[in-house]
Amino acid sequence: EVVSTAGDTWLGGDDFDLALASAAANAFWRETKIEIRNQVVRWQRLLIAAEKAKRELSFKEETILGLPDAALTPEGSLSLRFPVTRGQFNEFSAELVERSLETCRETLEIQGISPEEVDTVYLSGGTSAIPSIKEALSNMFGRSPRMAIPPERAVVIGGALHAANLYQKRFPNG
Repeated sequence: EVVSTAGDTWLGGDDFDLALASAAANAFWRETKIEIRNQVVRWQRLLIAAEKAKRELSFKEETILGLPDAALTPEGSLSLRFPVTRGQFNEFSAELVERSLETCRETLEIQGISPEEVDTVYLSGGTSAIPSIKEALSNMFGRSPRMAIPPERAVVIGGALHAANLYQKRFPNG
């Protein structure tokens, strides 16, 4: 029985990408004194590279966030190379994970139940592949969250099932 669903519509994978890209941009600025966030196209390229690195850190302990031609100087092109471990990524995104847990706490409170009373937690969305998310939820609920279907497809599949149920109610013979 589903007792509640909730979410933070303003929290998602892009926020985790931003946290990682910001750390890389900060390191690049310390090294070069060039603020890449002021260069729209290069900043967007860095965000895309950060997403790729975030995905890699879901199954690898470390990766390199790289951005060729991150800046142009009179001496030539500079590339950004930002080695990052899963542990560092966890630090960069800890506030975001806590924000997710706060949503869970609020939902449970509204329903008047404790984490121990929840039998199963299902994950949806691509961000649920992040190990620190799974670990935080395991700690909170005392059991590992489940993924019955690919989490990045859960919302779409759930929407399709809901639409099918509505159709069946409206047109029971057809």
